[in-house]
Amino acid sequence: MYDPQEILGAAKAILPVLPKLLDEPTANQLQAQLNSHLATQDIAKIWETLEQSPQTQRWRSKYLNQEVATRSVSQLAGDMVAQPSGLIYACPHCDYRDVIFLLGMDPDPCSDHPDAVLHRV
Repeated sequence: MYDPQEILGAAKAILPVLPKLLDEPTANQLQAQLNSHLATQDIAKIWETLEQSPQTQRWRSKYLNQEVATRSVSQLAGDMVAQPSGLIYACPHCDYRDVIFLLGMDPDPCSDHPDAVLHRV
């Protein structure tokens, strides 16, 4: 499905974002686990760590799908290239978080509160 380098890249990319996705104790715990697994490059453990919360699962899926899509697009001279954003939007009613990886993308609505206006974290 995804090669080990993509999973390692996702783990490295999510580290600075965890405090915005999760509450402080959970973010600190996952950061410590990911740092440990990155040091040993244990792909299975990294994947398990990214599976621990719905927020990290959504982030990982969007990140890896964006990486695959970016890699598969031909970059001809003069093509417009999407700019990475890394913006995070949150539901004001629950812990839903959505990451926008490319400028111009809209956040996906919260499944529990589809009419809620998401605010930028």
